[in-house]
Amino acid sequence: MMKRKNSIFKYERIERDIKERIDRGELRPGDWVRSEAEMVQQFQVSKMTVKTAMNRLADEGVVVRIQGKGSFVAPRAKD
Repeated sequence: MMKRKNSIFKYERIERDIKERIDRGELRPGDWVRSEAEMVQQFQVSKMTVKTAMNRLADEGVVVRIQGKGSFVAPRAKD
């Protein structure tokens, strides 16, 4: 199980960061979300943790994942 920091899971930090960037207008529908490798370095987490966060965001309809291309903000990103 992933360790908690400040009572949230590591993947939740990544999810919150991306959602906040969308809310602030830094990321807009269709924009590319940084690579998994960049997020691994930024958040100091494993690749699996980043994949978990991105899969959860995709399940929520926040991002669209395209194998070999990356993740993009969904056309109608949810709050």
